[in-house]
Amino acid sequence: MRSHVIKAVFWRNLASYFSGVIGYLFIVVFVVACAAAAFSPRFFTNNLATLDQLSEYFPLLLLFIVPAVTMTSWAEEKRQGTDELLFTLPANDFEVLLGKYLAVLAVYTIALAFSGFNLFVLEWYAEPDWGLLFTTYFGYWLAGGALLAAGMFASVLTNSVTVAFVLGVAIGAIPVFVGKLSVAHPIFASLSLPEQLKEYSLGLVPLTSLVYFVSLTAFLLYLNEVFISKRHWSGGKDGQTMWIQFVVRSVSVAVALISFNVLVVKMSEAFPLNLDLTTEKLFTLSRSTRELIGKISSERPVTIQAFISADVPREQVSIQKRLKGLLRQYDREGGSRLDVRFVDVASFTPEAEEARLLGVQSMQVPTDEDGRRGVQEVFMGVVVSSPVDEVVVPIFEAGTSIEYELTRSIRTVANEKRLTVGMLTTDARVAGGFDMTHFRQLPEWRIQTELKKQYKVEQVAADSPIDEKKYDVVVAVMPSSLSPTQLPNLVDYVKKGRPTLIFDDPLPVFDGAGSQAPRLPKPRPGGGMMGGFNQQPPEPKAEDGKLTSLLKVLEVAWDNGEVIFDVAGVNLHPEFANMIQPELVFVSTKSGNKSAIHPTSPVTAGLQEVLTFFPGNIRQRQGSELKFDALLRSSVKAGTHAWEDITKQSGNPFGGGGIEINQNPPRQLTNEAYTLAAHITGKEVKGNKGLNVIFVSDADLISNQLFSLEASQQLPNLRIDNVKFVLNCVDVLAGETSYIDLRKRRAQLRTLTALQAVSDEFRKAQTDERGKAEGEAKEQLSKAQERLTKIVEEIEKDTALAPQQKAQKIGIARETEQRKLDVVRSNIEREKAKKIESIEAKTKQQIRAYEDWIRWWCILLPPIPAIVLGIIVLSSRINAEYRNVEADRLVKR
Repeated sequence: MRSHVIKAVFWRNLASYFSGVIGYLFIVVFVVACAAAAFSPRFFTNNLATLDQLSEYFPLLLLFIVPAVTMTSWAEEKRQGTDELLFTLPANDFEVLLGKYLAVLAVYTIALAFSGFNLFVLEWYAEPDWGLLFTTYFGYWLAGGALLAAGMFASVLTNSVTVAFVLGVAIGAIPVFVGKLSVAHPIFASLSLPEQLKEYSLGLVPLTSLVYFVSLTAFLLYLNEVFISKRHWSGGKDGQTMWIQFVVRSVSVAVALISFNVLVVKMSEAFPLNLDLTTEKLFTLSRSTRELIGKISSERPVTIQAFISADVPREQVSIQKRLKGLLRQYDREGGSRLDVRFVDVASFTPEAEEARLLGVQSMQVPTDEDGRRGVQEVFMGVVVSSPVDEVVVPIFEAGTSIEYELTRSIRTVANEKRLTVGMLTTDARVAGGFDMTHFRQLPEWRIQTELKKQYKVEQVAADSPIDEKKYDVVVAVMPSSLSPTQLPNLVDYVKKGRPTLIFDDPLPVFDGAGSQAPRLPKPRPGGGMMGGFNQQPPEPKAEDGKLTSLLKVLEVAWDNGEVIFDVAGVNLHPEFANMIQPELVFVSTKSGNKSAIHPTSPVTAGLQEVLTFFPGNIRQRQGSELKFDALLRSSVKAGTHAWEDITKQSGNPFGGGGIEINQNPPRQLTNEAYTLAAHITGKEVKGNKGLNVIFVSDADLISNQLFSLEASQQLPNLRIDNVKFVLNCVDVLAGETSYIDLRKRRAQLRTLTALQAVSDEFRKAQTDERGKAEGEAKEQLSKAQERLTKIVEEIEKDTALAPQQKAQKIGIARETEQRKLDVVRSNIEREKAKKIESIEAKTKQQIRAYEDWIRWWCILLPPIPAIVLGIIVLSSRINAEYRNVEADRLVKR
């Protein structure tokens, strides 16, 4: 190939495209269409700094811009007869073809570059991930480059520009819409251009998609070469046989390219061939996940059925995008051993019924989009199955670690051996069941449900010695409630060096009243007065709930009546200042104590905040030779409560002596950081393994209330890691560390920060106005009540009335005024509701108007550079033509 020939053809065709107004007009229309698609109303609803809306419609836009660029490449040459002149030049067919292709590719690149103004709009209103935006546009460029070859092939088939445009749309529609046939066979999905383009909108550059686009381009250019070279042989005596020969050649090229693509796909199953350019590596699978997928047996393949609503509210958009993106990587990584099936679910459809039958739950999400209030049913769950097992993740909530859930489920169904966790039976009733003491049904704690997804969980009774070989980890919640015959069995188990996770609490509030506090006696069987005076006395607690023998083994001190408070929580979360009391201890390095969360322990490294309720304090005893790693610590703005200061008796003589919590006890700061959780280990002694115990002085840390708070993440700026902490504790004790890194991942998609800030200002004003309306309503009600009081006082002062008459008159007045008051109250409430509704509508209108204002600017600004450039180029061309005209030919006026 001769570069100067290719260059000459390139500049000739590029200049011809921009010689008229039509070329610029197509570019302007394309840029406007791109902006309108990118910044559609859904863009603002999703609140993500991405070009997802443009990516969805971009293949359709290509069906417009590509034929517009390529329709003149060959057809115009044929119509004007310049093709014969072109091919008589000292250039071979491929050099001409390559020069023309590079010219149309340059035109398309210029059009795409003008549409790149969308990126600067995103930068203005958000903090986008530039790596993700780069790959998105790179995917647009590759997809357009492939269809340009198709458009040129359409142009070579005819000498009519109009027909070339129509044929270009028809031929380009084949790779764009072939994915619709995936219902017949999955292979059609892999041949689909939109399907291959999806990876790039996730911030990935996959080798498989790159090879797909290059192969498609190469094959279509080869067809161009065949048709422009047919003049050499089509009119000869062997013309018919040459057609057959070139058909066979074309088929052979297609087969070779398909085979190469299949080979690359197989290679990608063994080696990760994706380049993730996102800042936070949003869709890169971890090493442990890839290793697990590599171990899946071909005899026991894994299937993931993902039931995901296509249309979700703003709060779920980020979860939906990450879930779909990661599932695509699992599918690509797993090859034939792991198959992912995406099911778009809508309410009242067979797909929704299928999801429910398989255990996937729907979320009822309140929504007021498009001015209509209601509840939207959202599905966001998966079913992971193999020939031997099945795991259902019913809901992916805001606080869920998606890769962790998926990887853990795959490992379970892949029939890998699961370790066993023994859940010690105590009064905490972690396993749920029926409570004979209070005659009520208790739910299973969600932390046990969570452990069952990864471990084999069995209940352990401490009535007899615990089998040290049966359990990999024993979890004991509130062992202070064990009886004198049960506690020694737990102590013996710990002495033998068996991994044990202990949660005890000086003042547990998970039961609502602190009735399981170690210093309180066990409730009487049956509770209350059930059974009368013949009721059996409560069973005593071992060592009065002090755990003396256990603490001696661990060489730590723990006062079962000492409660920690920490005033740093108010500074950490000023937005909750009216709701937070110092006994709700937020463990965070932002509290001023850099060692509040152990920075290097695998249990706590990477955690950001842990919330505890009325925790206790653990101290290592002087002279202890055991290793004591403080995992969680308070800030130095802390202190302690004595049992007598934080509690008071409720006075129930038959119920076992209940207590009430003093909400405002005296608080004296000690300027000392207290240890709330510690990992205690020691050397092997007399053939026994060294101690391996994690002691946590708060059982509320794993309560259902805090579990739900972490999972939902409904409170802004509150991102607690209680569940992650507990699961890490179990994993470290069991020696299972493959999931710990997965739990630490906190990758988040970027949002429209500037728009969010303006919306927050509007909503703050709405809150202020709403408070004002409620205040006015209260004031009017207060005045109405004062009128009634005044009338009663006047009757009382009337000395002319007898007491009986006064009472009768007051009763009549009260009844009359009460009816008036009820009417007034009803009117005031109606007026208040009307005002609040008007305020909310005004706020939505303000936000919508602001979004519309931005949207129109986003649509109108991008084409301006193209229009200006077109005006400059065309003006200069006209001026140049005018200057070249001879003076005597100019018309003088």
